[in-house]
Amino acid sequence: TNGSMINLGTIASGLSCGAHELNDSGQVVGYCGGGGFLYHNGLMTAVGGGPALGINNAGQIVGVSRMANGEDHAFLKNPGSSVLIDLGTLGGNYSEAWDINDSGQIAGVARTASGAYHAFLREPNGLMRDLGTLGNANASGSGINTAGWVVGYGDGLSGQTRGFVYRPSSAVTVTTNPIGLPFTTPQAFGWDIGSSHTISTVLQQVGTPGTRYNWSNWSDGGAVSHTVTANNATTYTANFTTQHQLTMNASNGGAVGPA
Repeated sequence: TNGSMINLGTIASGLSCGAHELNDSGQVVGYCGGGGFLYHNGLMTAVGGGPALGINNAGQIVGVSRMANGEDHAFLKNPGSSVLIDLGTLGGNYSEAWDINDSGQIAGVARTASGAYHAFLREPNGLMRDLGTLGNANASGSGINTAGWVVGYGDGLSGQTRGFVYRPSSAVTVTTNPIGLPFTTPQAFGWDIGSSHTISTVLQQVGTPGTRYNWSNWSDGGAVSHTVTANNATTYTANFTTQHQLTMNASNGGAVGPA
């Protein structure tokens, strides 16, 4: 069938309204006048504060609202709560949250201390990451997927607006204990969050004359060659035991054992 378009109505007579996003349960968020709303099962209710711009499948809502200090800040509203959590800024006096994924990661834009507008990624633990720009003054994050990739737009070096995709990476270090098997220094990588990689070593390595190293274990408990998934900053250490060659000699008429 062709389906039908449903008029969501309004919170109060005379207000112009717009829907901005919906989740898999059909919950819709948007604005009526200057305030946000949640529409579900035919009922429109006020969210409180300013426009509601994003909602995830858990019913968490994000948007922008005037705070007690008079500044407009991004907010997070959890289901069942009337509290609008102030997400803060990147050092300036303005921010707005545009989207939230099912992990609770939030994408948006915030003003910096210098007055520029930068895209941000806010983690569920409260950390707001400054995603920077495309090389010019301003950028804004407008969407985020389940892997934490952020899309948006920003001012390019040419002065024209361009879209962007930000792929978060995890700082991964691979090293050995003792150090130097075979690398002389720990190896650092920036792996995309959620990506899979194989780390491996050899069971035995030769060191200086009379010394060898036998693999004992990886710090994460994996096999000598195994696959890991990048999620957070992590160090993987291949642990070895050291063996030294022992040479025994006997003077004339004597004997040693083992021979």
